[in-house]
Amino acid sequence: MTAVTDIIEKMKSSFDADAAAGMENIFQFSIEDGDDFYLVIKDGTFEIATGENDDPSVTLIMNTETLVGVMLAKLTACKRSWLASYAPKAT
Repeated sequence: MTAVTDIIEKMKSSFDADAAAGMENIFQFSIEDGDDFYLVIKDGTFEIATGENDDPSVTLIMNTETLVGVMLAKLTACKRSWLASYAPKAT
């Protein structure tokens, strides 16, 4: 497994459907030294796909080392609800 694959598996196992209830967001991850992927969060559901999404809510551009550091810190420090803290707010 690669570091990015490990992170994706952690995201899957740590997803909190209750915290994501009512959310509809697409998080695009553009990995400079790896494969791109995106997360689709829709009303408590969680899907991951490879490649680029046509209309992401937010795009995060980083290298693999940064992805690993950010995701591992967020997954532990925010007690598996890190996605909710990054959700775009309606204006």
